[in-house]
Amino acid sequence: MCTPTLPLARCAPTLVLRQGLTGRNERSAEERALLEAASSGSRTSLSDLIRRKALEAAEMEVLERNIVTIQAKDWEAFESWVRRPPKVVPARRKLARRIPTWQA
Repeated sequence: MCTPTLPLARCAPTLVLRQGLTGRNERSAEERALLEAASSGSRTSLSDLIRRKALEAAEMEVLERNIVTIQAKDWEAFESWVRRPPKVVPARRKLARRIPTWQA
């Protein structure tokens, strides 16, 4: 079951929360039990597990961003960089002429 209250185990199949019937304390105990099981399974402390998973989630959040913001003062420099002809790199040309090993 996916719940927004479980960012580290969004879709943990072993955790069942009965909405409306489960009190806050019971839900917290179930969440903690799940987190402790995960931490013992990964042979790390609970705080280290939560920190590591939070950092992984933050990293994925940053990597999945699709919008790039360029300040107006930097826009002209960016446009000139984009429109510049590519640098000639002899090693890159040589590599482009080679037949890949899987096609040889």
